[in-house]
Amino acid sequence: MKLLQTNPNRPLPMGIFCNRRPRGYHHVMIYSDERKERLKALEERAMRELGMSRPDVADRDRLRGVFAGSTGHLRRIKEREGRKNNIVLIVLIAAMLLLMHWLITGDLFM
Repeated sequence: MKLLQTNPNRPLPMGIFCNRRPRGYHHVMIYSDERKERLKALEERAMRELGMSRPDVADRDRLRGVFAGSTGHLRRIKEREGRKNNIVLIVLIAAMLLLMHWLITGDLFM
C-alpha cells in the first residue's frame, strides 16, 4: 500500500484524495452606512414607543388605489375587463348547455 501513504513532498496521483474547499465569499456593502441605519431604527422604535406612527405609512394604506379610480382611462380599462369576463362566461355556459343537450339527446340542434 505504498500508493496510499502520503509524502509531504510528493502530491497524491491525480488529486484523488486531495479535495480542496472553495474559497469563502464575503460581500461587504460599500454603499450603505450602518450608523445611519442604526439611528433610523432607533428613531422608529422611539416613535412607536411614544405612540407616534410615521404619517407616510398610514397615508400609503389610505391612498392605495385612489389614483387608479380617479383617472378616466384606467377606470374604463377596468370596466372593459369586467365586461370581457362576463361575455366569456356567458359563451362558456352556452357551450356547456349545448354539449349537455347533445350528450343527453344525441341531436346537436333540436
